[in-house]
Amino acid sequence: MAAIGTIIDGKYEILKKIGQGGMSVVYLAMDNRLNKQWAIKEVRREGIKDFEIVKQGLLVETNMLKKLSHSHLPRIVDIIETQETIYVVMDYVEGKPLSYLLNEYGAQPQENVVDWAKQLCDVLQYLHTRTPPIIYRDMKPANIMLKPDGNVTLIDFGIAREYKESNLSDTTYLGTRGYAAPEQFGGNGQTDPRTDIYCLGATLYHLLTGHNPCEPPYEMYPIRQWNPSLSAGLEKIITKCTQRNPEDRYQSCAELLYAFEHYDAMDDKYRKKQIRKLVGFSIPAVLCIAGIVVSIVGYKGILNQRNTDYSNRLNEAAKYESVSHMKGQFSTDVVDEYNAAIEIDPYQDEAYIKLLEYYSRMGQTNAGLGAITFMIEINKGDLQKNDEVLMEVARLFFNGDSNDTSFSKSYEKAARYFGMVNKKVVPEAKYYESLSNSLSISSAKIQWATVIKDLQDFEKFNDEQEKNETQIANYLSLASVYITNNKYILQSNVDPYTTTINILDKMEGTMEFLDEQSMRDKYQIEMIRMQADAYYFRAISASNINKEDLDVSIDKYEALVPLLGSEQAKLNMRQKIAQIYYKDKKDYGTAAKMYEEIIKDYPEDSKAYSSYGIMALVDMNDKAKAVELYNKAKQLESSSKDTNFSSLELKLKNAGAI
Repeated sequence: MAAIGTIIDGKYEILKKIGQGGMSVVYLAMDNRLNKQWAIKEVRREGIKDFEIVKQGLLVETNMLKKLSHSHLPRIVDIIETQETIYVVMDYVEGKPLSYLLNEYGAQPQENVVDWAKQLCDVLQYLHTRTPPIIYRDMKPANIMLKPDGNVTLIDFGIAREYKESNLSDTTYLGTRGYAAPEQFGGNGQTDPRTDIYCLGATLYHLLTGHNPCEPPYEMYPIRQWNPSLSAGLEKIITKCTQRNPEDRYQSCAELLYAFEHYDAMDDKYRKKQIRKLVGFSIPAVLCIAGIVVSIVGYKGILNQRNTDYSNRLNEAAKYESVSHMKGQFSTDVVDEYNAAIEIDPYQDEAYIKLLEYYSRMGQTNAGLGAITFMIEINKGDLQKNDEVLMEVARLFFNGDSNDTSFSKSYEKAARYFGMVNKKVVPEAKYYESLSNSLSISSAKIQWATVIKDLQDFEKFNDEQEKNETQIANYLSLASVYITNNKYILQSNVDPYTTTINILDKMEGTMEFLDEQSMRDKYQIEMIRMQADAYYFRAISASNINKEDLDVSIDKYEALVPLLGSEQAKLNMRQKIAQIYYKDKKDYGTAAKMYEEIIKDYPEDSKAYSSYGIMALVDMNDKAKAVELYNKAKQLESSSKDTNFSSLELKLKNAGAI
């Protein structure tokens, strides 16, 4: 341990010890040059069995934190490494851990816990939306510092990890028992953002009830079993967070944050209070029946004003949305305006649908569905009987969303919402529900002959319907099933690519009957994307690549680029087109030109440099160009997560070029 008064690196003076863990000690130190206090974590070789492994883990933690900037996270400002010790200099977070409050005072006030929960949702959502996402994995009261201003800071990133979709499992066990999610135990699957949601739920359970999930009875009961005065809405949220199956939890911290902001709307007491208000109003209303007749003109005026206010909010949202699409940046102003419209009249469906469409186009589908499904859950504006909104939500779960790579389609959830739709009013919902139930089981167990028969019956039904938006949406869903499950459908001797192309041709024909351009724009992106995918897959699945189909697919993909909502989506599509020229067409000149244009427009993204470098080295025999591109990519922060860069580096080393 460093003695009080020790000077580290010629400037940091140790003032006192403020914390100690299993392998490290934390000191309060003064930077004598800047006259500023910092926290310094000290890890010594002495007494640590596998110091080099611990050292690497600590460096991973610090390098991860150095890239982050958030008001609820400490900053890393310096790393000092000697032969025997590592010192990490970081923000000094003044305050007490929430574990101290629990030990001293027991369960915490509900209002305080909800406020902390919102802050923690905000910082976790920030971590989960990094590229790649960072999973914290060790949420517990001891790792949350309460500052004098009432805000909290998340500390100790010792077991956080960057999420990689290809990992099927993590490690034997990481986390703190009692707070850790089931998937953190070896063999139970990979941790992902929903793991942090479980850990947060367990932490809030402890804070609200005072009962530690790490201690007997080693089980989390509904929180009102310990304290009946707690909110029933809050109980529902904690219970959902701590479900064993990640699919049954909130799917994002944005969705969870929305729930915390509206937990009272889920509360039975809240609903009863609203009913009492209504009953209290009804008595004088009966007495004033004559006055109602006199005031009917005034009532119509109120309705007209409400409709005007609703339309104004939608118009304002559309203005913000236009700017947002132009900049390729998500705008909370758009969301605020749509939510304001919903509050003005929660029984109209337009604002809900436009809000969901905006989230989807900007690649934030999980957050959008989280907000809308929560409103359905609390039955806002009688949404559980709103067939239009239910169908929009169900179709999104059914089709998936290529704008948001973090969003996964769920036939199981689609079946749930299709099941809520009135089949007499929306007859196609029965086809959707049947297909969703059939497709929700493991692919290997699906009866594909039955699915194909259902798809053909649905298509025949849809062909006979009126040429309108509903017919278009149904064609799009049919094409989605064929293209998504193409390898299984191929095994049933049905050509999914040609079938998809034919369905989308019919869809395109129906779109000509739509009067509004905005309505055509709504479906155009997904239609063109699926057409491009179908032509591309048909081209490369042939024994010899079908050049005509390949050219059609490239034309479609290129037409898609200016229509995409975010810059990241545009970048990904341009890289895909360049890759087709490189890998499939073997047109290295055109591919090189495209990579150079991408580098010019997105100079901080390493993937174009590394892909171009591999092509230059392997296929163009231009070692000098490959080294030039490698050296440029090496300077970029994004190269540390670029698998193509690692591949280029290895190939250059094997070639003796670096």
